[in-house]
Amino acid sequence: MTPKEELALDEFLTKNLRKGYIRPSKSPMASPFFFIGKKDNTLRPCQDYRALNEGTIKNAYPLPLIGNLMDKLRGAKYFTKLDLRSGYNNIRIKEGDQYKAAFKTICGLFEPTIMFFGLCNSPATFQMFMNDIFRIIITEEAILIYMDDILIFSDNLEDLRRKTNCVLKVLQDNDLFLKPEKCVFEVQEVEFLGMIICPDNIHMDPVKLAGIQQWPEPHTVKQLRSFLGFCNFYRRFIPNYSSIAYPLNELTRTNEPWKWNELRTNAFTTLKNLFSSQPALLIPDKTKPFILETDASKVALGAVLIDVDLHNRIKESQATDQLANTILRAKTLNIPSPFKFSLDDWTTDSDLLLFRKHIYIPDNKDLKQQILHLFHDLPSFGHPGIFKTTSLIRQHYWWPGLTIFVKNFINGCAACQQMKINTHPTTPPLTPIPADPSALPFQSVSIDFITDLPLSNSFDSLMVIVDHDSSKGIVLCPCNKTIDTLGTALLYHQNVYRRFGLPKRIISDRGPQFASHVFQTLCSRLGIKSKLSTAYHPQTDGQTERANQEIEAYLRIYCGTAPNTWTESIPDLEFSHNLQTHSVTKTSPFNIILSYNPIPIPPAIEPTNLPSLSERLCLLTTIRKEALAAHDLARLHMARHTSRNFTPFKLGDKVWLEATHLHFPNRSHKLSPKREGPFTIEQVLSPLNYRLRLPKAW
Repeated sequence: MTPKEELALDEFLTKNLRKGYIRPSKSPMASPFFFIGKKDNTLRPCQDYRALNEGTIKNAYPLPLIGNLMDKLRGAKYFTKLDLRSGYNNIRIKEGDQYKAAFKTICGLFEPTIMFFGLCNSPATFQMFMNDIFRIIITEEAILIYMDDILIFSDNLEDLRRKTNCVLKVLQDNDLFLKPEKCVFEVQEVEFLGMIICPDNIHMDPVKLAGIQQWPEPHTVKQLRSFLGFCNFYRRFIPNYSSIAYPLNELTRTNEPWKWNELRTNAFTTLKNLFSSQPALLIPDKTKPFILETDASKVALGAVLIDVDLHNRIKESQATDQLANTILRAKTLNIPSPFKFSLDDWTTDSDLLLFRKHIYIPDNKDLKQQILHLFHDLPSFGHPGIFKTTSLIRQHYWWPGLTIFVKNFINGCAACQQMKINTHPTTPPLTPIPADPSALPFQSVSIDFITDLPLSNSFDSLMVIVDHDSSKGIVLCPCNKTIDTLGTALLYHQNVYRRFGLPKRIISDRGPQFASHVFQTLCSRLGIKSKLSTAYHPQTDGQTERANQEIEAYLRIYCGTAPNTWTESIPDLEFSHNLQTHSVTKTSPFNIILSYNPIPIPPAIEPTNLPSLSERLCLLTTIRKEALAAHDLARLHMARHTSRNFTPFKLGDKVWLEATHLHFPNRSHKLSPKREGPFTIEQVLSPLNYRLRLPKAW
């Protein structure tokens, strides 16, 4: 294994042993363990269970057909989608059978206690489990379940909420949990099983279709099967799919020689174009009769099932030649079939087709882009925004999806990106620094300074030390703004070290006390990890910034009339903070550190004796476990409220660099570009931090 894989293996084993998902094994049989790379350059652990699966009696429980599930959505207007946490890991392996799924690593032999991916019966077993616990609700046709994805639907919000409560009650009764970041509630458009579901119709997921036009021509059977596998998933959306794909399917037959000719090139191109047109499927109305139309075909099943209502409308369109010709001409111009219009809206002028007296632009991307360049890029228009550009074009032209086309064009305009102020910036999500589950009080600390306070007892600043991972308690040390690295270390030694010892990690801003070579060398020699916040990003040390706000508010209240006495209030301020219940841990810092709260004022009732030493140790262990669980809950809550529109960048992406803090000679501040670049990302440091390939002259 590579060093990176060894590190990933250690993390995988530690995490799953702690959860109880795996345990050391003495099994006489074992499957290989390895890693495969993911698109984000991380590693996915895998077990090769092929030999085990060959000797396994298969569970024949059927998985639902996606087409059958979609047919049940007729009349649904509102949707709620739930995503189950941990999936297969919610199913325990029968006691005594765990050894069969054992896997071997360089660190030893282990066996899973819960169901893992790769076991041939995992999908059927999990689907059977889900169908069993939801059997009553499924019978009422209130929900769709496919593995760990649950879709609740209804034609009104009140009924949808009732069904959602029933589903959540079943999940709660069975100790099943959800991924909040992947759940959506009470929407009229939802992504489910690779489809975009709207009231009465279904679309293909545009995210999955994004690269279809750039799909390269296959040169091997394996590459062709990859393309056909994608196409087969969405084949219901393409009329005459079997006939179109027949030349390609021929090449996948056994002993068929590879011969790529013009016929197959045309079939390949036709399929890509058809998928790019993004057709929609109506959900059939089962209350009405259906007609089966068949036709002879040597390459495909020549049959079409037609809803009678749609069939009658087709018959009506053939009633007069004039109406049929108009619709036929509209078809040749690629007007989308879901679009409804009145014939009175359409007129002709010479060879131009007009829609409500505006020139209709056919489905020609190059022509549309020429119009956009004309109304957006010329100096007489001055790169207007989406709304203004759309309004200018609509004075003369029209085509379906005009607003979306303009939006995509302007969002990709390099001049607008570089020069304009972003009035709707995407807020990147806050990513809390994970708490160390084994951390004791003040082993992981964050440090900051509150400066420029009124002079009090020769001090004008305050050093704030926060227990980051454990109690959230604070230690406050009056100091001077001119304090250096050695002074900072001395203050820490006098006020924190003598009570809690050396920390394992120090989180701080980029102040000179922490960024200096002396401080970094000192931390290195003492075995302390020093983590500096990102430049111009105070959210990195947000916990200390929040503590600073509370401290300043306290001093304003109690020292506002006598600002030169603030140092006298520091003991009470520190005691007050450490006595109060923290919003994350749900207990006070004193309670986590001491297992009891000191008495701030004489009690109304005589206190009982303090608990014995053994009781205090047990109580401390319980309190710290609860505090750690509260940390995890707070992180989930934060993730749920972060921006859903934020998409992390990837290695090799080109991005703009904000020029706010960049200073160039001989440049006007007012007329300088708002952003520089674009530059290529050469290293992903975290979802929010990247290293760019900058010009050497910088």
